[in-house]
Amino acid sequence: MSVDGHLERVTEFVDANNYAEHSPLLEDGVSVLRSALEVEDEGRRRIDYQRVHRVLAQENFVLCVSEGNYGGVHTAYYDLFRLEKGKSGGALGHYRKNQPAQRVEKR
Repeated sequence: MSVDGHLERVTEFVDANNYAEHSPLLEDGVSVLRSALEVEDEGRRRIDYQRVHRVLAQENFVLCVSEGNYGGVHTAYYDLFRLEKGKSGGALGHYRKNQPAQRVEKR
């Protein structure tokens, strides 16, 4: 959803009624999340996911390791989502760690 820019689908993956954002940069709520992903700086998204490297899941937690740009700086994203067991309503909680990263040239 974030990589392809299909932000209109956010409620398919996030529980719109119970979503808790644990990043100090954002408040709770799907509308806040959507707005943060839509905000642009100089014609490009401020939070810009470009590639998903790994998705790991255990019990009701899912870790996504991605890369992209944050405010124009190449960034590694570590997003941990908490899901409700036995329900298919989407993510209830989100924890994020952004880390500036160097680009590695392919050999």
